[in-house]
Amino acid sequence: MKVCSALLALLLAACESAPAVRRQEAPPPRPEGGGRATVTVHLAVAGGPSRRVADFAGLTLAGAAGEYALGLDRNRVPLGAGDRGLATGRVPAGFYRGLRVVLDHVWSDDPDQGGVPLLLENASLLLPLPLSLEDEDSVDLLLHLDLARSSPEPVTFSPAWSLSLAEPLLPFDMVLAADGRSGGVCVFDRIQQRAHRTLLPGHAVVGLVRGLASNELLAVDRSTDEVVVFDLSRGEIRDQRRLPAGGGPVWASHLPLGAGIAVSMAGRRELSFFELPSMMLGERTPTTRAPGRSITSSALRRLYLLLPEANELQVFSTDSQERVATRLLEAGPVDLDLDEDGQRLAVVSSRAGVLQILDAASLEVRQSWHVGAGLGAVLFDPQENRVFVALAQPSSLVAVDLGTGQLSRPTDLPAAAADLALDPEGRRIWAACPGASTLAVIDRFQLRVRALVPAPGAPDRLLLPGLPLK
Repeated sequence: MKVCSALLALLLAACESAPAVRRQEAPPPRPEGGGRATVTVHLAVAGGPSRRVADFAGLTLAGAAGEYALGLDRNRVPLGAGDRGLATGRVPAGFYRGLRVVLDHVWSDDPDQGGVPLLLENASLLLPLPLSLEDEDSVDLLLHLDLARSSPEPVTFSPAWSLSLAEPLLPFDMVLAADGRSGGVCVFDRIQQRAHRTLLPGHAVVGLVRGLASNELLAVDRSTDEVVVFDLSRGEIRDQRRLPAGGGPVWASHLPLGAGIAVSMAGRRELSFFELPSMMLGERTPTTRAPGRSITSSALRRLYLLLPEANELQVFSTDSQERVATRLLEAGPVDLDLDEDGQRLAVVSSRAGVLQILDAASLEVRQSWHVGAGLGAVLFDPQENRVFVALAQPSSLVAVDLGTGQLSRPTDLPAAAADLALDPEGRRIWAACPGASTLAVIDRFQLRVRALVPAPGAPDRLLLPGLPLK
């Protein structure tokens, strides 16, 4: 069914009323070619059902000397998925008067609607954009699509479009979610609870560590066997270092006071230590079996490493980088966390279904409880005497009272949580649910899911740069 000409007129009228990005008079066109700027377009969608899909045929910036194409990361975008980092490109410095959006069509993939009824077809929209770009400028644009005005009848579908400059996102307001398979690192706005942009798209990032400053991110990339250093404030790669060949990295932890990172190398059965800020490869300490997740106590200057195949916890000195202790654990240890003082260690064992609380100095077991089958991530509550534990069967989150061993009522999750992180403000818990391509936002006090945030790929590692290093 073709969209009538009245609909297209309505769309164009909506575009004409869209707010300008920078409220300024258009300067006279100046010669282009004296420099280039980077422009990134993000898609933000509001209103409407989530099972609508847009096929973008092109995005171009309209300048004095013509239109300049921006490379589309993907041309078919689920409109319920939020900001997807739609396009980016290098364009000549100069004055731009608009962004042209070309859509093949917008359609529904809801089988209950009997196929794919056409909602909008062959729309070419020029959105007003008075924007001056200087040499080496880097600008983020938000392309807003409002579906709230759509009616049940596809032929009268009439979204509103607008453009705005994206506000800079500070590291304190970021949630970073890595996909250890192929999704890179997605940067989320923790206030607006939506995706902001993706770093290293298509790469398998298995480790996320905050650097010396909150705006510095170290990402361990299994796709290229590299440690990549990002400046989060600018979204730029600052440095890259190769890992030992064939290492098979699976995890990374910071060293005390941000002095370096330790990378778990399952393929080589070792810990590889990198110094900061030089990013030079230091010691390579063998482990008896393939290493897994780890965590560092700055107070005790120790690194705690899980060896899932051996059901062991190995402890390393962060000064000498040598193994100093070993502890046998319950079957299938999968995750660990330290309390706020770095004196107690929580370990969950999936196959045994057991939560153990260990003295971080002596490794003596203080408490042990059977929680349930298929345990996953674990997180200490920083103020209450309890621990949050994720379960796979069924997919849920429970709080374990460390005084009584009593379990809270389970909080249902869309899929098993592979990682948990506390919000810097202390009110919310973020849970990475890779099986549902979702981040769940949970009220820490009421243990209720407040939001489900769509995420690209299958996020299974979390980092909140606003949190201090333990």
